[in-house]
Amino acid sequence: MPEVSGIRNGITMSEHYNTGGVLKFRGKSYILFQRGDKPGTPYSVRVQSEGKRKLVSTGTSDLTLAKAAAKTIIGEILDGRPIVPRKVNKKVSTVGEVIDAFRAGDRHVRARTAKDYEKCLLRMIQEVKGLDSDGAWAQRLDILTEDFARAYQAKRQGFDNVDYVTPRKVNTSINTAVRQSKGIFSRKALSNYARAGLVIPESLQGFMRVGSLRELSHKYSEKPIPKEQIDKLNADLPALKEKDLRLWAIHLMIRLMGLRDSEIDRARRHWLISRGESTFLVINRREGEAAPKRSDGEVHVPQVLLDYFNSHEDEHLIPAKNPTERTNLIYKVHSKWVKERVPGRTKTNHELRKWAGSMVATKTNSWERAAEFLRIDLETAKRHYLSFVTPSEPLSLDDLVG
Repeated sequence: MPEVSGIRNGITMSEHYNTGGVLKFRGKSYILFQRGDKPGTPYSVRVQSEGKRKLVSTGTSDLTLAKAAAKTIIGEILDGRPIVPRKVNKKVSTVGEVIDAFRAGDRHVRARTAKDYEKCLLRMIQEVKGLDSDGAWAQRLDILTEDFARAYQAKRQGFDNVDYVTPRKVNTSINTAVRQSKGIFSRKALSNYARAGLVIPESLQGFMRVGSLRELSHKYSEKPIPKEQIDKLNADLPALKEKDLRLWAIHLMIRLMGLRDSEIDRARRHWLISRGESTFLVINRREGEAAPKRSDGEVHVPQVLLDYFNSHEDEHLIPAKNPTERTNLIYKVHSKWVKERVPGRTKTNHELRKWAGSMVATKTNSWERAAEFLRIDLETAKRHYLSFVTPSEPLSLDDLVG
């Protein structure tokens, strides 16, 4: 173990330690080090504030977690806040303990997204280890390794080893499960775990590094909804309106406004803003309401839908007896109706949102206008959403002369 002496950031250092590298925080550099060579020795950090030097343990021997904890510690010292004790626990934490801490910690993702993260992680463990939910919950985190992730990928593909080369339909759901499971261990989440004194094994880094599988193309332009299926939707729309006016309105909110299911579910009357003779649905962050899935934005409301919204007095634009009924109408009843007429699609309502964006691209001859209509960035729109519904004329010999 080296002996280092000298001055860094005004801190005299003269002792034996294992360095863990330098951490940058608020424009200064701080050294992370272990004050011993025994396995599991936690990293510590020295901080000088108001002429006093403080040495504080991060409570973890995992360098990634230690860096996250060190930032919190340094901030507490520099801001004059009480330092939260970091208990040293040498026993590797369990999946359940981490999920409990994930739920109790600061919120950085939507509640529904957080639940998806938890479900994916538990299902991966259940599939690979052949356990039930309780068994997966009780597993120690050191089962989450690169080999574990590869075993899951191979099992879902139906092979003994992983095929990273061949694009397959199943690879999309595999990549989604692995990516969402990793969400439990984001940098911000790891910082919470460090504060809670959880022990995260270094083997987790291998799990986080596992590569993605090659997926089939998701470009809408390569598999747009055929015209005959769109014609079938249009032909059956009057009957849907007769069955339940709300289902008809839901359909038009997707087809004419490009709204997401979650936006239709949450849309309320005070989201409607009039400007001159036009009315817009303004989708943004409001206190006490769930935030938009991505960026803020607004959508022009067609007169046919505005008439429907004005035909009832419910606060929600899609009235219902309760939130469950409204959610079922959108996510289940309408989705099933579309699937019967547009078969072979995983996300039925979402496919119609892509169709709506493609109609805007065709009508305006502009990718940018279509991306703005869908309220997504241009590259995502091109890669996953848009297709010119009416193809351009092919070049001919006459075009050679310019």
